[in-house]
Amino acid sequence: MTPISRLTILSLVFAGCYELPPPKVPRPELPTIVAGAAIEVDSRDTTEKRPVTSRDRVCVGSDCSTVSVTSNERVDVHRASATYNGTPVTLGQAQALGDPSYLIDLQAMQDLTATCNHAKVPKYIGEALFFAGTLLIINGAGTSDGSIKEPDFGLGIAGMAGGLVSYALGKYVFGGQACSEAQAIYDRRRDEWTSQGDRDVEGSLARELETVANTFNQRAHPTASVTSE
Repeated sequence: MTPISRLTILSLVFAGCYELPPPKVPRPELPTIVAGAAIEVDSRDTTEKRPVTSRDRVCVGSDCSTVSVTSNERVDVHRASATYNGTPVTLGQAQALGDPSYLIDLQAMQDLTATCNHAKVPKYIGEALFFAGTLLIINGAGTSDGSIKEPDFGLGIAGMAGGLVSYALGKYVFGGQACSEAQAIYDRRRDEWTSQGDRDVEGSLARELETVANTFNQRAHPTASVTSE
């Protein structure tokens, strides 16, 4: 097996092994805990005009294509907002109060992200070296008579090899393996964390707000429940 073949196989093995950490998610600022206070939820169903896209398969003879049409239609939307001890709270604040796993997941992702960040430099260096090495090899082998042009070819091999080593160090030594774990946690709560600063949420997030409020109220006072208006 030639050196280029070995490097090609290695590049396929290491390609996409780890990515950059997920976006930073701020830690919600919890309101002052008041004994006996409940999270009150205002839940409501509204009808709103929104753009709705429909797709149809259109065929003319054997030639078929998908046609998309977007129009404004009236749709039913379930919304909810919440207050704690009379003060409006965001979705993130309500979840931090009512979902014990919320802050645990956030802390775990932050810890993994900190580890993942250590791998950024060797990742970038590895990618740059590998790319530069590839260009040098192409230049060294791209002669009209089929001969190998030194030292470009040799430097290219060294660059690709060095890039793979740097990339591997980033993953296995400097914490690159934590990147995918952090991303997995983020993906699991992506919608919640994207909207954690919102005070009025809709759809599945509105129902999540109702659930965590009810959980908090049951824990704070066994006879309490979500108040919906």
